[in-house]
Amino acid sequence: FEPALVGVPLVRDQNISIPEIGIKIHVPYAYRNGRLNLIKPEGFPSDEHSATTKANDLAVKAHLLYKHPSESGELRQLIVVGGFDASFSDEVKHRIDVVLREHDARLVQQDRIGDFVEEVRREAHL
Repeated sequence: FEPALVGVPLVRDQNISIPEIGIKIHVPYAYRNGRLNLIKPEGFPSDEHSATTKANDLAVKAHLLYKHPSESGELRQLIVVGGFDASFSDEVKHRIDVVLREHDARLVQQDRIGDFVEEVRREAHL
């Protein structure tokens, strides 16, 4: 991912506070396009229940990030770059995608990373 974005104005290694639940999350990459897009790679466990639990946790955090601007007033959105075991059904991936979208997040699956990189190259600015 990173080598494909050489020259793109990325923000790196951010610890983002979510004061509403008293935690911080680490995001290795972020970019701005009118909003701070927080890119968080995330591998999902191979069993459906654990993967769904992880998606639900990310969805809550994403919704709070989206709803509450940063201390400086910057709007934010979580983008989850999701890795799935080969055994994952398309139905489970779809459910994870839906729960994230319904909570103001976005899922980029591994097979769509090339398209996502192109999008970031087009949209990212300081």
